[in-house]
Amino acid sequence: MPRKAKDLTGQRFGRLTALGPTTKRASGKVVWECRCDCGNITYVNSRDLIRGNTRSCGCLMIEVNRRKGRLRIGSNNPNWKGGRKINKDGYVLIYFPEHPAAQGKGYVLEHRLVIEEKLGRPLRPEEQVHHIDGNPANNAPENLIVFANAGRHRAYHRKLDLIAEET
Repeated sequence: MPRKAKDLTGQRFGRLTALGPTTKRASGKVVWECRCDCGNITYVNSRDLIRGNTRSCGCLMIEVNRRKGRLRIGSNNPNWKGGRKINKDGYVLIYFPEHPAAQGKGYVLEHRLVIEEKLGRPLRPEEQVHHIDGNPANNAPENLIVFANAGRHRAYHRKLDLIAEET
């Protein structure tokens, strides 16, 4: 006969406060939704909470490593490749965590950086950049056009499609 899961709601485990159980299971244990003191929500199985194996969303490890000078982010990571990578759609990403348009891991689309430099101002979030030659890796300033919004960018593509049909 299965044992009844212990109610951990409201209990603190390190920096985590258990908010409530989920319907998920990990290794046969209830997975709990928890809020970390830093504000992040994370999901942890009850065994790891009770045994103290998980005490934060990951922010504690980052703080400890930062204090000890072992933070392996960016150029401190042995896998660092210069802060430049290409995503699955062929767009070039540049590591620039301070940029307002930086995505989750601190990367910004290179074409946005190039066009901001060309215009001498930051792009607004709704502005879209178009690659004239269709190559998402060609971020030469002369190959980029800025559209005020996605609607104008789509309209431009519709015109290009009509021209292509006529030829």
